[in-house]
Amino acid sequence: MIPCSIATEDPTRPVPAPLGVTGILFSYENEWAIRLQPQNPGLKYDEVVFKYYKEFYKHNITVDFVASGADLGKYRILVAP
Repeated sequence: MIPCSIATEDPTRPVPAPLGVTGILFSYENEWAIRLQPQNPGLKYDEVVFKYYKEFYKHNITVDFVASGADLGKYRILVAP
């Protein structure tokens, strides 16, 4: 006899992380361009991206880092630094 696992979920089983409704567009090409030809010496692409992420994190908002060219239609909020 095979036990039914649908009715009793295993509480020790890891739960997959939910997909975020918020996305931060991250582009290595933009980061490289800013490093190679800085218009503002104080501007650091990765620091700007992290500032956005930190604010969402403080408010317990799940964030996906999205590559350029990915499907952006599923995000209600999209940040493109």
